[in-house]
Amino acid sequence: MTVGKIPFHFFGSVTLDGTKSYDPDGGGTLTYRWRQISGPTVTLTGTTNSRPVVNVAPRSSVQRCVFELVVTDGGKLASAPSTVSVTIVPNFG
Repeated sequence: MTVGKIPFHFFGSVTLDGTKSYDPDGGGTLTYRWRQISGPTVTLTGTTNSRPVVNVAPRSSVQRCVFELVVTDGGKLASAPSTVSVTIVPNFG
């Protein structure tokens, strides 16, 4: 399952969103684990929140960052990893 795709971003902050995650047996409190798995290094804050923030610096070429989310329900069940892509494009104007 793909968490989502943010088509293009120049610079500044991007909020990722894992709020559609749910516990299939309905019994646990969800915990989130976000991490960057590819692309140029960016700052990712709130990696244990459902909506972490990525801070993107201006780039001189098109670059793609991929982030992964794994959700658990208090340690009993863990989701398969889901990914989201952020494409950073130069701001020429």
